[in-house]
Amino acid sequence: MPESAVRVVARDVGGSYGTRNSSYPEHALVAWAARRVGRPVKWTGTRLETFLTDYQSRDLVSRVELALDAQGTFLAFRGDKMIRMILVRERNRIVATAAIRNPRITENEVESIAGMRNVEEEVLRIIGTRRDWMQKYPIMHNLIRNPKAPVGLVVPLINRLVLRDLKGLKDDKGVSEPVRMAARKFYLVRTQKR
Repeated sequence: MPESAVRVVARDVGGSYGTRNSSYPEHALVAWAARRVGRPVKWTGTRLETFLTDYQSRDLVSRVELALDAQGTFLAFRGDKMIRMILVRERNRIVATAAIRNPRITENEVESIAGMRNVEEEVLRIIGTRRDWMQKYPIMHNLIRNPKAPVGLVVPLINRLVLRDLKGLKDDKGVSEPVRMAARKFYLVRTQKR
């Protein structure tokens, strides 16, 4: 079966803590069943099935201190890495941007966040405007490949990619067309110089 004939839909349903990062036997069985019956097959695991069979989930115990005003608005928080990673994905821009601006955030956390597709654009913009973070190649690379990153922020960074990554980006359907076009242009310029 050609790869172009396979369609997998995994909607944004929340955290998952890594359970969607791996293949499960059900994926192969669904493809086999679709081929066997000659039409699309849909498989949905129940909450209990997922709880019992998904092997990446972990217990989460965190200690958090919050400062709230009378209306329940976040004024300040103190938490560990796990809490920062949760809060940076918050839909409330104030909370998410406060999490990315946390002075305790590490470069490894920023590298992960730069590649997340479920963070607000403003969080990615903050990452892209921090000079110290943009000097780190893995952070810059993840930000460029993130389709949610602002195009105007990403395009000037593309020329800093190594040739191998530029080659991959020019054909990457997961990024926007202007990013692919810029990557093609820089790739052609660099390969013609050889």
